Amino acid sequence: MDKKYLLFPQKLIVHDCEDFEIYQEKLIKHCYMVRDEEPNSWDYTMRHGWQSSTSEFRAPRFNPFLEFITKNIRQSIVSYGIDLSKTNFCINAIVLNINQPGSYQISHIHPSAHLSGVMWAKTPKNCGNIGFQNQNCFSLSSIMINLLPDIQAIEKIQPYFYVEPQEGKMLLFPPELRHHVETNLSGEDRISIGFNILFDH
Repeated sequence: MDKKYLLFPQKLIVHDCEDFEIYQEKLIKHCYMVRDEEPNSWDYTMRHGWQSSTSEFRAPRFNPFLEFITKNIRQSIVSYGIDLSKTNFCINAIVLNINQPGSYQISHIHPSAHLSGVMWAKTPKNCGNIGFQNQNCFSLSSIMINLLPDIQAIEKIQPYFYVEPQEGKMLLFPPELRHHVETNLSGEDRISIGFNILFDH
């Protein structure tokens, strides 16, 4: 019998945030408050929406949210399979995102991180999925178009993989995995908190 190996897979973790219902409304209000104070978006990757500076999460007023986010990042890291008895982690950036209707985020990576992630605070229907690009899509293009559909689905050998945002969920992923956020086609804002993580070694 032929043997098959799936080599060097990329891992995404979708985590249910503990205590999200306690912080949701407060976090949403905080994002709008910061936007009122910093109306000019930093536009790292956002187009026609708003992004905060990376300094807000270091402010004392953000501490309650930071504790909540850090706790859930820790749980996600454990689920990822990382042994935290061998290393420590720190958050080196948090960005607040408000995707107003019609806004989107361009394709990008996170070069200054060991892991990256996003937590969704408000996600109206059709507010824009996050899409991850297959890093080998060019070299595998002929293979992908000729694969059986069930093989494509099971082995994720496809140009893009999409995740629908859900309130109270946290997504953890490799920072070198190129990704984008589709246009918000809802009539409401989509609010998320993006972050980067560093490990000691």
